[in-house]
Amino acid sequence: MGARIGTKRYRKAHEWSDLLRRQAGSGETIKEFCAREGVNPETFYKEQCKRRERQVSRAEVGKFIEIPQSSPASQRPPSHRVEIEFSDGMTLRIRG
Repeated sequence: MGARIGTKRYRKAHEWSDLLRRQAGSGETIKEFCAREGVNPETFYKEQCKRRERQVSRAEVGKFIEIPQSSPASQRPPSHRVEIEFSDGMTLRIRG
């Protein structure tokens, strides 16, 4: 079990995984589940949010998207450029 410092209890990653899984299968609201388990609902929500963000970023890693050709390669000018703009503002430019 996690360590207790003062009145706070620090849980390990596997303990949070277990709590989140049990709450999801309990049929209880998060507020009800947290009251029964002695967990701060705000902390529960924060941990749930962190884990969802990690799942989303893991799901996006390594995915490729198809970029359709606008015209056959033989009809393209010899010099062309591809730009990919990412959501964080970074731009990848490929010149050929």
